[in-house]
Amino acid sequence: MSIHLMPKRRMQKRQSRPKLNIKRLGDSTYQEQLQAALSTDLPKQCPYDAEKHWGRLSSTIMNCSKSKWSDPRAVYSPSYSCLTPLRSKDGLKLLKDKEAITNRWKEHYEDLLNRNTTPEMDALEQLPQQPIIENMGEPPSLEEVQDAIKKMKYNKAAGPDGIPADVPKEGGPDLHRHIHALLLKIWQQEKILAQLRNALVVSIFKKGDKV
Repeated sequence: MSIHLMPKRRMQKRQSRPKLNIKRLGDSTYQEQLQAALSTDLPKQCPYDAEKHWGRLSSTIMNCSKSKWSDPRAVYSPSYSCLTPLRSKDGLKLLKDKEAITNRWKEHYEDLLNRNTTPEMDALEQLPQQPIIENMGEPPSLEEVQDAIKKMKYNKAAGPDGIPADVPKEGGPDLHRHIHALLLKIWQQEKILAQLRNALVVSIFKKGDKV
């Protein structure tokens, strides 16, 4: 997993990347546009490579769903402008330049997420043993994908691709079939897409020393 540092934000009146207009998702006209785009822009035989398949699918969704600047936030959204200083690991030095701050955050998360732990064997032996589910080794079915999409929650933050969970929930059966085909390619190639391995980490100050 790669970590991208998100600096402190300041409002700037300048155009940023287009954002999806979530309010349009429930519109029947949008539904028809998305279904038409999926059937025309995406051929039935998509590339075998999962990365290329996802590139076509995500660009089709964005082109069909992007806001026509009806929402002011799509034009005047926050832009990233500055970084909050941090203290060094020993707390003796105040880091102010971007590279030093980024390296300090990297060091922090490496310590946080890569700690060596030794489980106690007595505790492991007391865990109840569950029967082996044989079909867990089988590729996911379309019904399983649709059920997982149905359980996703609305109004959640989007990932680096900018596509929130609202889109697959409202995208209809054609989009579900494309997602299922993409997951099958990932399953067969045994390789997770680069965008699915990345994560945006935003540090939120709660209490104590800000640096």
